[in-house]
Amino acid sequence: MADKNGKILLELLNAKGNDECADCGLKGPEWASYNLGIFLCTRCAACHRSMGAHISKIKHLKLDQWEDAQVTRMKEVGNNNAKLKYERWVPPSYRRVDKETPQILVEQWIFAKYAREEFIHPERQS
Repeated sequence: MADKNGKILLELLNAKGNDECADCGLKGPEWASYNLGIFLCTRCAACHRSMGAHISKIKHLKLDQWEDAQVTRMKEVGNNNAKLKYERWVPPSYRRVDKETPQILVEQWIFAKYAREEFIHPERQS
C-alpha cells in the first residue's frame, strides 16, 4: 500500500468510525465497499459480495488497486455518514449485529440494510 491512494486509505482507516466494521463493529477492517463508501471486516465483506456488485462493490484495502474516484468516494462517505443514512430508522426492537452474532443474522442485517434499504424507507420493513 505504498501508492498515493493506499496512503490515503490508511489515513481514512484511522479516522474515528472507520477503524471498525460498518456493519458488525469488529476492529481493524481490511475491506471496503467503494460504492457505499464503508470499511468492512472479512465476514461482512463476504456478505456484501453475495448481494452482488449492483449493490455493493468490494475491494481489499491493501491487496487491490484503488482508482482516484473510488478513494474520493470513501473520503466523501465513511462509516459514520453511511450509518446516518442506512441506519436512520432502525426499529428499537431490531437486533443490531456485532462480532459475536451468528452468520445468518449478519446476512439478514446486511441485506435489510443495503439490498432492501429497510432503514432508509421504513415502509419496506418486513
